[in-house]
Amino acid sequence: MKFIFGMFLLMYSFSSLSAETITAEKASQYEKAKTLFTDKKYEMAYDAFYKLFQENLQDPNINFYLGRTAYMLKKFDLSISAYERVLNIDENSIRVKLEIAKCYFELKRYEESKELFTQVLTNDLPTNVKQNINMYLSAIKAKTKQNFFSGSLVAGINYDTNIYNYANEQNDINTFNSTATIKDSLAHQEALALNHTYKISDAMNFKNSLILYSKSILEDHDRDIVLAQYTPALAVSYASDFIVDYALSFSRIWLGFKPFITYYGIHPRVKYIYSNTTSLETSLKYQKKDMDLVNTHLGTLDFTLQHIASDKLMLMLYSQLYSERKFSSKFTDIDYDMLYVALSGAYRYTVNINLDLKMVYSKREYKDSWVQDVNLLNTQEVRSDDEYQFMLNTTYSYSKHVLFNLNYIHTKHFSNIPLREFDKDSITTNVIVLF
Repeated sequence: MKFIFGMFLLMYSFSSLSAETITAEKASQYEKAKTLFTDKKYEMAYDAFYKLFQENLQDPNINFYLGRTAYMLKKFDLSISAYERVLNIDENSIRVKLEIAKCYFELKRYEESKELFTQVLTNDLPTNVKQNINMYLSAIKAKTKQNFFSGSLVAGINYDTNIYNYANEQNDINTFNSTATIKDSLAHQEALALNHTYKISDAMNFKNSLILYSKSILEDHDRDIVLAQYTPALAVSYASDFIVDYALSFSRIWLGFKPFITYYGIHPRVKYIYSNTTSLETSLKYQKKDMDLVNTHLGTLDFTLQHIASDKLMLMLYSQLYSERKFSSKFTDIDYDMLYVALSGAYRYTVNINLDLKMVYSKREYKDSWVQDVNLLNTQEVRSDDEYQFMLNTTYSYSKHVLFNLNYIHTKHFSNIPLREFDKDSITTNVIVLF
């Protein structure tokens, strides 16, 4: 009997020693895995914790770190599974619920994330933890918001030294340029821009843009301009750096308060974000243009290269090919092709002051003969125009929503038809309200 009892004690002693050795070994492996996690060696840490997990499926500490390493490796589903095993043992763990809420957020399961963050927020938490939760809740609100509105309201005064001639970029109304009389005038102008975006998904938005513009020339109200333009577009992000807008365009222009031109057509745009500082954008537009005596169709191809040179300077190169052809008309001064090139720079002089410089060259080549006056000069000539522009603009940000703007433009227009040559200067000051 004493022999049997002695053997039992001996076996118990060996058994206890073996258990202590195994426990010490597991503790050492656990600490090494934590060290790998601290050193941001997440792949190795995950493998180490997973090996420990296979030997002890319900250990809350192992599962907690397994969840954390899975999160750092963006394996959010695996992270949630590990955290849920911790909650099976400690269902009131605030830290674990926070980690699960973060995983839901990364998986874009925003409603579940919001519910869990809100539940945790009812507890007595440190101030910094509450701030972090509120940041997540604000981000969820922004990401789940579907309707976005923005706009601007502009009111300004313009002085123009030559109100009867328009620059090439004003294609809508420069058909009726006339240098027979040179007259200067003040004008007041107002504009309203409204933008609405409906978020269909993270990769798709439906956008609406409405622009209303009015310019009243004090010396000749027959030249007053009113414009209404509406552009709906389906914006699709095929990748984070590649966006396409499938847009339509509708606009109406009144000249002297009489219907003047109606446009309607398609206007797809493609934007490629090459890097954080450089983006490229191109667009193609085809429109039908209806007037009282002239119906035309026109097409444009635009290209824009934008580069952020520094935190103060942004450069932009813009080019456009423009072509217009009439369906039928007795007028000859209609069909033409135009090249338009603009180089601009925007410089942030101070926190509140921005300076913009822009230089423009454009060339028009007409396709049919232009009759100067068949009663006096029985001659015809194909018209060709070159135009140069210099623009200087400064904007002062009075507040986040109120801006003051001052703009100067000099235009020099050359033509092989002397009647179509002109110079003009324009100065405009605006108050801009953003909302």
